[in-house]
Amino acid sequence: MLGALDAYGYHDESAAALAAWGAGQRPDGSFGGAEATSSVLVALAAHVGLARDLALAEAMAETVAEAVQWIDRTHRSTGDGLLPAEPPTGRRFATDLRAVAGLRAGAAVLDAAGHPEAGADARGFADDLWAAVETALDGARDRWGTAAVPDGPDRPAGPGAGSTLAACALLGLPPGDPRVAATAGAVRDGGT
Repeated sequence: MLGALDAYGYHDESAAALAAWGAGQRPDGSFGGAEATSSVLVALAAHVGLARDLALAEAMAETVAEAVQWIDRTHRSTGDGLLPAEPPTGRRFATDLRAVAGLRAGAAVLDAAGHPEAGADARGFADDLWAAVETALDGARDRWGTAAVPDGPDRPAGPGAGSTLAACALLGLPPGDPRVAATAGAVRDGGT
């Protein structure tokens, strides 16, 4: 919704919502879970980019840095580098893909706020999480016999394929990527 506000030029309204959202950050640095935390970072980066709102980027820099660090700590806590299960859906690759996008978005906001070292850290965290996702996807491909991105590391493509495809788009994976094409096929064939 905030991205739509910014796309249509309602930058003040989007900024107000983002500032209010920032006030809801938990003491651990999250906004409730990996999906919610990543969504805040992605929405903020889109706003900063579209509205050129460097003042909000600067005001939210500490909030962004704490959220980025929370995602990094959380994905490192599992042993395999993926994010832990979030009730009620369990472990989902869509969550991991959104978190990579969130970390990259956090890096963009930190860069815009004049904190290039923190931005570089966020990009490094994104690279580490992406490497864990790539390893898990390779294992899933071998296990399930398809390049389609499965719902999670322990289950094949199925009801979550649409959410996974949306996360691939958010991450910017190109349409020609075999995983994207296979996941789109799963959606087309009723895997949503």
